[in-house]
Amino acid sequence: MATAFPHVQFRSLDIAPIIAHVPRPKVIFEVYDFTRGLLLDDNSQDTVFLHHLAVKVKDYRTLIREVHRVLRPGGLLHVVDFSLYFWDPENETPITAPTNPKTLHLLELVQEHLSDAGIDTNACTRLSEWLNCDSDLWNSKTGDKVGFNRIEAVILVYTPSGSGSRKIHRALDYDDIS
Repeated sequence: MATAFPHVQFRSLDIAPIIAHVPRPKVIFEVYDFTRGLLLDDNSQDTVFLHHLAVKVKDYRTLIREVHRVLRPGGLLHVVDFSLYFWDPENETPITAPTNPKTLHLLELVQEHLSDAGIDTNACTRLSEWLNCDSDLWNSKTGDKVGFNRIEAVILVYTPSGSGSRKIHRALDYDDIS
């Protein structure tokens, strides 16, 4: 993005320094636990991207409030995340009993462990509700309407493809892992 938009200053925040970053002009890389608060000034950011945080953030609601604090009025919040539920592209309601019971069991175990760690495994499905200015997330002492406007949730269903994922699905579906 920095190459496509050379006039823009970018800031990349990571919770842990897992991926090495190549130094680039106009890109600042920082590593700290931003889930406890963003070390940014109020109304200082035009756009905030949150990517794949649902299984890492214990208090997603507080993070949303922090993002709202640092965004300039009219700023853009872009969230890309994943849900630990099965979805049907024709129905936005999670499928409770997929045809792959072992994968369902695996996801239930993951959800249980994340819940035990204090992570809300339903954050993705609640996100649109939380962002809305009518949400209880925005208890304004002044009575002002705070929150986000023009919320658009786009649910994309990922269907693994390729021979590697088919092997994994077969292994999860059957006891034979040969």
